[in-house]
Amino acid sequence: MSTDVKEIRARTEIPVEKCNFQWTIENFSFYICKVGEQLKSPMFTNGSSFLTTWNLTMYPNGRKEDESEGKIGIYLTRTSSDTSAHFANFKLSFIGLNQVKQCAIDFEHLFDKPVSGWGSFDFIDRKALLGVRRATLLPNDTLVVCCELKTARLEDDLRYGTEGASPKSSQTATVSNLESLSKDFRALCNNETYSDLVLKIGDDNLFVHKCILSSRSCVFANMFKHNMKENLTNCLEINDSDPVVIKTMINYMYCGEIEGLNPEIATQLYPVAEKYDMQDLKKECVDFIVSHLTIENVCDVLLLGNLHTDPELTHAAKNFIYMNAYKVQKTEKWLNITIEKPDMAFALNRAIIRNREKKEKNLHYIN
Repeated sequence: MSTDVKEIRARTEIPVEKCNFQWTIENFSFYICKVGEQLKSPMFTNGSSFLTTWNLTMYPNGRKEDESEGKIGIYLTRTSSDTSAHFANFKLSFIGLNQVKQCAIDFEHLFDKPVSGWGSFDFIDRKALLGVRRATLLPNDTLVVCCELKTARLEDDLRYGTEGASPKSSQTATVSNLESLSKDFRALCNNETYSDLVLKIGDDNLFVHKCILSSRSCVFANMFKHNMKENLTNCLEINDSDPVVIKTMINYMYCGEIEGLNPEIATQLYPVAEKYDMQDLKKECVDFIVSHLTIENVCDVLLLGNLHTDPELTHAAKNFIYMNAYKVQKTEKWLNITIEKPDMAFALNRAIIRNREKKEKNLHYIN
C-alpha cells in the first residue's frame, strides 16, 4: 500500500474592481446654495460592474442646518439596477496646487441598497476652503475632487482553482464574459438569418428580431403583442428621427453599448429613448450630456430638459449657466431664448443676479 501523500493546493479569488475618478468643478466660489442643496458629479462605472453606477454628491454649504451648516460634505453615492450588495473601500481627497492630494479621508462601507451613499458631512470647512486654504486647494477657483475606489460585488461568483487534483475534481467558476456576450449579440443585429422584422430607416433596411426589441422596450412589446400593421406585415418604418440615431438605439438594444457617442447624437438620442421607454439608454444620454456641457450647447440642453420635464438636465444646465453667465449671455442661442422663452430668460436672469449678490455679500468673510 502506497504511503505517498498527494498534495493538493487550492485558491479562492474575490473579484475586486478598481478605478480612480476625478471631478473638476470650475468657478467653485460662484456656486452659492442653501443648506441641504446638492451638487452631483457625472455618473461613472467601476470596471465590468456596468449595472451599478456611482457618483460623488457634494453639499457645498452643509447637509443639515443643525449638523453641518457651513461645512462642505462629500459622499460616494451608488445608483443601481442591480440589487446585490457591494463592499467599497474608497479614499476621497482634493487635488490641489501642483497636483498634490490633500485632505484625504479613507472610508469603508457595505452598499447593500440599490440607492445609498457614504462619506463625510464635514469634509472641510467652507470658510477655510474659500479663505486661508484657497491658494493650495482652489487654484484658479477650480476644485478637483478625487475618489480612489475599490469594490467587490458580494454576489459575484468566486474564482476557484486547484493544483494536483484530477481534471474531474477540478472546479473553475468565472464571472460571465460580458464582452463576449455583447460581441455575439452585436453580430446578430442586422443579420438576415432568423430575422423576423425589417426596420425601414431612411433608405436602409435593418434586419432585427421582435423578441429582442420587445425585451428591451415595452413600446415595441405592446406593438408586437397586438394585431397591428407592423406585426402583421413584419415591417416597421421609422422616419421621424435621424437614421444614425435610430441605428444607434437598435445597436444599444442588442449589445448594451453606444459607439461613437457625442453631444449632438446624445441630445437626439435622448427623446428617442424616451419615446420607446428605454430608461437605461435615457439615463446614459443624460449622464453624457451633463458631463459634456459647454458654452455653445448649454442653452440647447436647457430647452431639452424643459421640453421633457427632466429635472436632472434642467438643474445641470441652470447651474452651468449660473457659473458661466457672462459667456453664455453673449451667445446667439441665449438671445434666442430671451426672444422665444422670455419668462424662462427672466427667471434665469433673476437667479443669476441673486447669485452675484450672495457672492458679494459673502466677500467680507471670505477674504
